[in-house]
Amino acid sequence: MEYIAYHGTKEGFSGAASAGLGEWFGTNNETYAQQYGNVELFRIELNNPYHMDVAEFRSYDRFGARFDDAVKYREALKAKGHDGIIVNQRGGVIEYILFNKSKANKA
Repeated sequence: MEYIAYHGTKEGFSGAASAGLGEWFGTNNETYAQQYGNVELFRIELNNPYHMDVAEFRSYDRFGARFDDAVKYREALKAKGHDGIIVNQRGGVIEYILFNKSKANKA
């Protein structure tokens, strides 16, 4: 399935590591992305994403669990056939984390 993601950055885009979970590629909300800088638009292909709520995500983000735990969790999700993560934030904001950067292309 194809998703549109807005990525805000002040430094040009190269993908942002999300504490071992994968590459953070943006959000469904352009206004949310603008708080991080200039917005670039990406098309993302995820065929079997794992849906994660904000509490679970925070337990693995850079302020939560150790990096090694996040990497192990990502590998376990990949072994179950997931190709990325959709994080359901508050207010309808969705964030996309990919296990393979080649699944994202500038729109």
